[in-house]
Amino acid sequence: MYIVLTSERGKQFGRCVFMCFYQIISSIRQWRIILFAVPSYIILCTMLLCGCSSFISSATVDMTESLSHAILNNNDPATVEAGGPAYLLMIDSMLYRDPDNESLLRSAADIYTAYTDVFVEDKVRAKKLTHKALDYALRAICVRRSDACTLRQIKFQEFETVISKLNVKDVPDLFTLGSAWSAWIQAHREDWNAVAEISRVQAIMERVVELDECYPTGFGRQAPGGAPTF
Repeated sequence: MYIVLTSERGKQFGRCVFMCFYQIISSIRQWRIILFAVPSYIILCTMLLCGCSSFISSATVDMTESLSHAILNNNDPATVEAGGPAYLLMIDSMLYRDPDNESLLRSAADIYTAYTDVFVEDKVRAKKLTHKALDYALRAICVRRSDACTLRQIKFQEFETVISKLNVKDVPDLFTLGSAWSAWIQAHREDWNAVAEISRVQAIMERVVELDECYPTGFGRQAPGGAPTF
């Protein structure tokens, strides 16, 4: 064995065996690195994507709430009226991508309600827009409180029970719902079935006052405790 390995051909054979063995070991090491690196890379990318998604969602909510505030408190109604349709479409597109965002739903309901109350005189359009506002408001409070998802379908006694369980943290969604519901009834005032829902709006606004009587009212909104007038 010693003769074979010390001869020239033996040395070449030994080098060949060593290189093959080295390549095998290197391949094993590379696969170990790959097997470790790929999952780590995937986890890292997922974390980054989730972080970016969360950041984008938060930025969207902040922008929408700022937009809502700017519209509801603008001292130039003509500007709001001219830009309103674009704002409404933009919010709809945001909700298409994030349909269960409570803050986004609430802001959308506020803007639709205010815009319709102040600028829309056409009855057909008013019915469509207030229907969308009410739908957004109902979805917002449903996201926050699962027991409030059927506020429009349950009997009035059960409705009052659910409303009584809401707390001060629910006031923004509750106020938005009362405002949107009131606007919807106003747009459907010729329908006595719609008018019959005034009692629910009244109960909502009274609950808002009980929980936070100083909750602010904004441009185009009805004061807490009020009901639509015809």
